[in-house]
Formats: sequence, structure tokens, C-alpha cells
Amino acid sequence: MSYTEIYKVPEKGEIESYADVNNAGRGAYLIWSGVYKHYIGNKFNLWKDDHCKSVSYLVKDNDVHINDRIVIATTLENMMIRRENLPLLINAMEDFGNRHDNGNLPEQVEHLKALVQDSTCFAVCWNQTNGDAWEVNSGEIDEDGEKVWRMYDVSKDNGHWFLFEKYPKLLEAANVSLKFRGSYEEI
Repeated sequence: MSYTEIYKVPEKGEIESYADVNNAGRGAYLIWSGVYKHYIGNKFNLWKDDHCKSVSYLVKDNDVHINDRIVIATTLENMMIRRENLPLLINAMEDFGNRHDNGNLPEQVEHLKALVQDSTCFAVCWNQTNGDAWEVNSGEIDEDGEKVWRMYDVSKDNGHWFLFEKYPKLLEAANVSLKFRGSYEEI
């Protein structure tokens, strides 16, 4: 069965697989098809590039609900969220699930709540669709002449980006949304 993989990102060292949430189709694909139908009005087709690009552009669209924009962003490549911002993400996922099909978001939320409490967690990232999204070439060759792969290291690799740093207006709006709904612990 497919799964959505949640990674714990330490401040230094390779990222660690933290949890596998069953049925990847109930994760990113469900999010994409739900927002595509809601905001664009058509059925989503994963195999059409223009459909995928349209969904990714919704993150920047001020007419899209703030929490939908945040949840969509979790499906984008190379995106990370710092641990201190996880309550904002948890709020967004819970709100998204109340307004759309929640898919596997409740299970993801449970894992994120645990990571909020984990002082060794610097950030969180996902592997929503691509089996090796966070594996990088180590630059070494093994005895068979094959490339050696390692897990991504936020302290030395530079392909990642942090959601609320790339989109600071999302951070401001997410804080308002969290205050409006109450902390995730009260929900």
C-alpha cells in the first residue's frame, strides 16, 4: 500500500523517517483534487501538467482560504516547516479537514502534535508522492561503481525552503486563523 511519509528534520544531520501514514492517495492527491474542484471548478487530473501547476499556484492566491494554502504547500517539493510553526499547520490541517474530505490528515495531525513536543525536531518535511524525494547523491561510488545515496541534511544541503519564510504573509494570516479557532490543544 502507498503511504505519505513524514520526516523529522534535525538541525544538523540527516533527516529521519518519522511516520508512514497509510494511503498516499488520501493525502496529496486528495488535497489537490479537492482544492482544484473547489477553486477551479473542474475534476483534477494528475497526469495534466497544467492541473498540477494550477494547484501549486493556489498557494500564492489571496482568494484561496489561508488554511487551504498552507495545506497545499505541504504537498510541494522541498518544503519544510519549522517545529515552532507546527501549531499553525495543525490548525490549518484540522480546518481543511472540516471543510473538505480530510483523507489521512487526522493521522498526520497526530504525528505532528507529537513532533511539536520533540525538542530534537528542528523542522518537518514530507514525501507525499515521490519515493526518494529527500535522498541525495553523496558524491561517493560504491564497490560496484554505483552512486551512493544518503538522506538530506538541512545543515549542508540547500535544496529546501521553509514555508513561512518563503511566504511571510501566510505566517501572519495563519497566526490570525489560529487565534480565531483557538490553539490546537483546545480544539
